[in-house]
Amino acid sequence: MEAPCMKVKCGVTNCTYNKSMMCYADALEVNAMEGKHKADISDETCCTTFKDKE
Repeated sequence: MEAPCMKVKCGVTNCTYNKSMMCYADALEVNAMEGKHKADISDETCCTTFKDKE
């Protein structure tokens, strides 16, 4: 099975993978926050692919 291919917008200007407000990471990982396995709203999720520009 082929992996999905999609464009992902990114508003985090200090992320290494942000180029022209688009995510250019090879893979994207989003998890529920605070060690939970479920989120009820988007504010309870977090992009764990984030890497700060240094």
